[in-house]
Amino acid sequence: MNTEIPKDMSAYFQAHPEQFVLKADTAKQTIYGLLFAVCLVLMIKPDLTPVGELWIWRVIAGIGMVFTGISFFLASDYYNKQTQTKIKQKGHKKFDSAHITVEELSLLLKQGNYRELANLPSKNNQPLQMYVYEDTQNKTFYLLLMKYFSPSDFRGVTPVKIVSGADYDRYKTIISAIDGY
Repeated sequence: MNTEIPKDMSAYFQAHPEQFVLKADTAKQTIYGLLFAVCLVLMIKPDLTPVGELWIWRVIAGIGMVFTGISFFLASDYYNKQTQTKIKQKGHKKFDSAHITVEELSLLLKQGNYRELANLPSKNNQPLQMYVYEDTQNKTFYLLLMKYFSPSDFRGVTPVKIVSGADYDRYKTIISAIDGY
């Protein structure tokens, strides 16, 4: 297990450029580009819509342009350089912090006690959260425990746990069950 504690999974992937690369998702960019064009047309010519006030359509089109424009530039995903496969988020569990502490969760993750992690109670709006990412081609899971310290400070509290090889096959169904809320 690595000893570095990343801010989030993106920071982890960025810290390992020899293994991961950020690629633009052309399909998403095409969709957002087309939606941006539709919003632009509505902004210029709101009378194309048969109902409603023109100013309302301009406001809707303006909001749509902002959303699709930002989404267009953010439409990218991390890929494994060796296998060229997309690293996908597999699970996200919010642990009930009334039943477990950060130290206990860290220990379970370090020990590789994934069954216990999957069976722990989850609850919405909790500060302790586990993120699970998967590289299916390379047969690897990446697990990161994160915590809200304040509304503006949400960061990792453990190093990224990497599960691969024989452990990947052994724990695949259990790790996939680490999900809730």
